Amino acid sequence: MLVPLALSLADPGKVARTMAPQSGFTISAKFPLPNPLLDLWAFIDAPDAETTGASSAVHPGAGTGTATGHGPAGADVTIETPFETVVVPPEIGGPSLLGVIGGFLVVYALIAAVIAAGYIGGLDRRLRGEPVAIAALVRQYTPPFFVYHLLVFAAFLLAIPLMLVSPAFILLAIPVAFVLMYLFYAAPFLFVVADEPVIEALRRSAGYALSGGAYFQFALGHVAVGIIASIPLSLFVSTVPVIGFVTALAVAVPLSFVLTAATVSFCQELDELDGQNAGANGASGVPPSTQQSVSGSGDTNWVTDRAN
Repeated sequence: MLVPLALSLADPGKVARTMAPQSGFTISAKFPLPNPLLDLWAFIDAPDAETTGASSAVHPGAGTGTATGHGPAGADVTIETPFETVVVPPEIGGPSLLGVIGGFLVVYALIAAVIAAGYIGGLDRRLRGEPVAIAALVRQYTPPFFVYHLLVFAAFLLAIPLMLVSPAFILLAIPVAFVLMYLFYAAPFLFVVADEPVIEALRRSAGYALSGGAYFQFALGHVAVGIIASIPLSLFVSTVPVIGFVTALAVAVPLSFVLTAATVSFCQELDELDGQNAGANGASGVPPSTQQSVSGSGDTNWVTDRAN
């Protein structure tokens, strides 16, 4: 559980704002889909420095990184990652703005890739009962995770000009991002559990998503847990800041670990099912089906089943 704990505490600014006294309260419903770097901030939001009253918010989930802009006329752009919050000053604009953001995101992509490679690789090996060699896992899986993060950030950079033109594009980006996260949430886990290259992992993940079934049920369960956890945690943190933050950390860190381990286990089952289908149908030339249910994935105790 060290990885979700470290990610939760990696941004001192978020921690300080969350523990500071607030005016009013916040109720935030979060919809987190599976993510290799799930942490506290998947379930609560750090308040703005100028928080002055009660508010409510709805968020589509925890992505790899997010950004917000406040208009085309010299507004600053805020990039939020599990490590820190970066504000690009308004005097940097046009190609310079994209260059600054792009350079930062490349560095972040490399750091995130190294962490995800060791973390997801270690979970995969432990669930298989195999020894964990972190250095070997980092060498093996950092490249696909790095490419994956670069692809995500490239799409993000392409969307920035549109989001700065009109707030309407920001509103449109929320459902679009959520759909894309659903389509490809299994991809980074398939880098490890199936040793798939980036393009093939993306293809398989999209295939699972379009087939629905167990893939959809698992995503739905993951989101439901996020909603159930985020509403009371956000309210508690905003009304009793210091105690609330410590409590939220104590709840969200093990929950993040369990959800991530469950996702690794689930993707292992998806890969095993594909292998069984390929073996059974390969001789007859029938393509394997990904629409069959994964054993136990529809059980209401899916989280504890995976964690155990």
